[in-house]
Amino acid sequence: MDTTRERSGPGAPLVRIGWWTLLVLTALFLLNHLVGSWAFASSDDEQMMFLAFAALQLLSLVVLVVPYRRLERWAWWALWIQVVAMAATLAVFRSDLGLWYALVAAVMAAAQFATLPGFRAG
Repeated sequence: MDTTRERSGPGAPLVRIGWWTLLVLTALFLLNHLVGSWAFASSDDEQMMFLAFAALQLLSLVVLVVPYRRLERWAWWALWIQVVAMAATLAVFRSDLGLWYALVAAVMAAAQFATLPGFRAG
């Protein structure tokens, strides 16, 4: 994150760590869902589910790279959509897969809160 507000202050390292965590997890899940739509989907419905999640992750990645990095407050709120969608997967998949997504959502939520001081600085 390359903003003036983020560089200074006691919370600056946490903001950077949170942003990188969100960026890496989002990029990895984007790749996971793109590959999943091609390699693991056994039906058209599964393929569409993989592609829908991939589209959500792609949009989240764009938000993270541009407005989130500029510490625009709406971007912080908008990224919660991805976190909630990841957590809601537990309601659909009551298995290890659902737990995995919920765990990643919890890490993403912690990363979101780590970035909050940067958004409050402005």
